Amino acid sequence: MEIEPKLQKHYVASGQYRVSGKKREILEAILGTCVAVTLCDRRAHVGGLIHLLLGEPPDVDTWEPLRYAKTGLPPFIRSMCEAGARKERLEAHIAGGALMGPLSPMDLELDIGGRTLEVVEK
Repeated sequence: MEIEPKLQKHYVASGQYRVSGKKREILEAILGTCVAVTLCDRRAHVGGLIHLLLGEPPDVDTWEPLRYAKTGLPPFIRSMCEAGARKERLEAHIAGGALMGPLSPMDLELDIGGRTLEVVEK
């Protein structure tokens, strides 16, 4: 019976991503309203995770592009392709975007996580 070695775990903080090649790793993000997107090209053995705070930057002067779905996903996908993935083979999974309680009427109206999910899905 072959015993698999313990996999290395990497925490991916908000506004960051990690791409992994043939080396098997566990990528982890702690989510609430934040959204995580995982991408995988099984044939190339490339996978990754990005941890997004919001759907879009609040204004043009804010420049932390990896925090936002609109500006963070393109460099994440480029990094995946640079590691050997092909766009047409990428499989995606999305998690997070929760409404965190206790909720106020403003929380329901803003729906920060839901709005981030909409940008990710586009």
